[in-house]
Amino acid sequence: MLFGVILFTNSLFAQEELDHPIDLGKITKEWSKVYEQDGIVFEVNEFTCPFGSDGNEAQYVGVKVSNISSEKKLVRYEPKKFMNDKCHNCNDLHEYLVSLSLDPGQSVSSSCEENKNQAIYWKWTVRENKKVLTGLKLKTVEVYAL
Repeated sequence: MLFGVILFTNSLFAQEELDHPIDLGKITKEWSKVYEQDGIVFEVNEFTCPFGSDGNEAQYVGVKVSNISSEKKLVRYEPKKFMNDKCHNCNDLHEYLVSLSLDPGQSVSSSCEENKNQAIYWKWTVRENKKVLTGLKLKTVEVYAL
């Protein structure tokens, strides 16, 4: 009986510990696929948003998560950000953890107007940058079938 419960639990949940670097030099304004797991596709792009009234802008790495499977899925992931070559959130308690419920065929992406909490700050475009995103890794991706 216990064996059946373990098999059933594993079929509903997949977690992968990653150390998947995302090459910042290859990110463009177009979406590009960086990772796929259990019918969930991760893509990134770059976008710039106005910030304040002084003409300053902030550049971001956008994240798009798509469910290409035929099942509803819960997805949890956490990006690890390296600012000035030091990991900004490697020891914190999931401050940047993102959790999404996606229907089959549904995508959720970040932009200046929507889901900006999924976006990752890169740098200022006008003012001096004291901290700049120098590295990005996708860590701990969890996918649950709902």
